[in-house]
Amino acid sequence: VVSTQSTGSSGINAEYGGCDIIFHLHYEDKGTSIQRELQQILIDRVPDCPTEPDIIAIVAGVIGGILGIGILLLILWRIFATVMDKREYKKFLEERSKAKWNTGLSPLYKEPLTRYTNPLYTAAASR
Repeated sequence: VVSTQSTGSSGINAEYGGCDIIFHLHYEDKGTSIQRELQQILIDRVPDCPTEPDIIAIVAGVIGGILGIGILLLILWRIFATVMDKREYKKFLEERSKAKWNTGLSPLYKEPLTRYTNPLYTAAASR
């Protein structure tokens, strides 16, 4: 007497035309584990087909990401430069208030216009 008992199904994937098709095979054991009889083959009706990647979305995402990071870096740089400029200006004002010389005129400043008088010209004009 051969005892039969139903075993679970095993799934097998096969590729056809770029799509995966799944087969489910149901076996029935015939006494020993070596003797098995194929009872049923089930095939999924809807194949698992991968979709094409959207190239435009990928390219737009990469370009948008690069532009976004660039703009963010420019904004951070501008904020950093503004903070540093304010610190330097505050330091400049403190140093200027501690100055020991007359702050009205710079000692290095010379008037750009000077007048020269020609002594011979004035003497000749008076004769």
